[in-house]
Amino acid sequence: MTEMLQDEIDFGRGSYICCDGSLQFGADDVPEKWQKVCLEAAVRRKEAKNFIQLCDHVQELFGGAKLFIDPHENL
Repeated sequence: MTEMLQDEIDFGRGSYICCDGSLQFGADDVPEKWQKVCLEAAVRRKEAKNFIQLCDHVQELFGGAKLFIDPHENL
């Protein structure tokens, strides 16, 4: 999911890293956080498609000019 590149995900209260390096995830508010992440990802995918369409339109307006766009930048 390139839409979530460099994003931070919180896993809920009670999450921590164990002394052996494994992760222990708290489950207090995990479903709500994952639901929020999933909803935001859907919006970002839609906005990314809109952004590509806008870029194509700008290229047409400028007679086929090439736009240099970093696909990993924020919208």
